[in-house]
This record gives sequence, structure tokens and C-alpha cells, in this order.
Amino acid sequence: MNEDLSIGSVAARAASSRAGTGWLRRSIFALDTYLRRQHGIVEFTTRPDCILRMAPAVAPRALTLSDGTSVRAGDPLLDLHLWNEHVPAIPPGGVTLRWATAAARCARNSLRVLAAETRAGHTPDFVALRGCLRFDGRLLQAPFASCGFDTVIETPHSAGAWVHEIGEACLVAMLLWAFNPAGLRHAHLMHPCRFVWMSRTRLLERHGRLRA
Repeated sequence: MNEDLSIGSVAARAASSRAGTGWLRRSIFALDTYLRRQHGIVEFTTRPDCILRMAPAVAPRALTLSDGTSVRAGDPLLDLHLWNEHVPAIPPGGVTLRWATAAARCARNSLRVLAAETRAGHTPDFVALRGCLRFDGRLLQAPFASCGFDTVIETPHSAGAWVHEIGEACLVAMLLWAFNPAGLRHAHLMHPCRFVWMSRTRLLERHGRLRA
């Protein structure tokens, strides 16, 4: 299969595919828009190769990251969310090396833009970045690990937390089906959730270098 994963093709293909979708997918798109508004999830660039959005958050507990940064409960965070329309479409046959390369390139480009916006003072104050991944290592966990994130596995410790996890898993399944259906086969929706973390310092040091 000769899939087109070049920068710029992703957003165009997403826009054209949504034009002819059925009512159920349109409903999921509308729900996604509503939830983004409710949680303050916004774009920090208009670039088509950016696969991330951001939202202000606070640290739920204390932890120490691999670069020595101490995060205290209540510290300001930036939560990272996938920009679903911009994530390269997984081919029907499954993940390919070309897809993984495109996803990693988009992740690095997204972080470089976020670092530039942070240096320019265009983002809320934050101590660290945090994102939640519900995929196996062949998908976005590996590309993001290569960008300098720490991975923390968290298991719910109460009935209420498990109910919340089930709701999140159902939402992710719906979004995958609507935006990137081939990704469903790689989702571990009811496995312990993997959070990826990166300090503000590491973001700026690793991704904030000026490039020609």
C-alpha cells in the first residue's frame, strides 16, 4: 500500500474524510469539540504537522522526574492531548515503519513548536508536561519516549477511579473509531494507564534549540 503520510497531507485528508461521514461519526466529532471546550483544550499552533493540543492542569500528587525535577501536588502542569485530526492515519493493515517514522516526526515537530511558544510566553505557566497514552509500544508510546518523556504507569486504587477509567476507555474507543479506526487493534484500553511526563526544563533544553 502506498499511503501518503507527507506533512500537509494529513489535515487535508482528515477534512475531506469528514465531509462524507455518517451521523454517528459526526456525533462523536461534536462530542469531541464539546469536551475540548469544557476542559480548556486548545491549539498552540496552526501547523498541520502538530499532533498535540494543550490544557492547563495541576499535579495530583508529588513525583520526581528522571532529570531531577520535583513536581509537588498542586503544581501547574500542561496536559497534552492528541490533535486527532492531525495524527497520521494508521494503514488498514496495521502499523508500518513509515507510519511510525511519520508519527515520531510529528511528535518532535509538535514539541519544538511548543518549546518556542513557551519561550515566547504564549503558554500558561507550568512545571511539567503530562500526557496519557492508552496504546501499546508500537504506537505513540515509543515515539514520545524517544522525545525525552518519562513513562509512569498508574493503576486505579478505588472503585470510583475504576469507573472513571472505564468511562475514559469508552471515550478513547469512540474517538479512535471515528478518527483513526485501525488504531483500535493497538489500544490497550483496560490496561493500567501510561502517563508520559516531561519537565519544562527538559522541554526547553531538548526541543527549544533554534533551527534553520
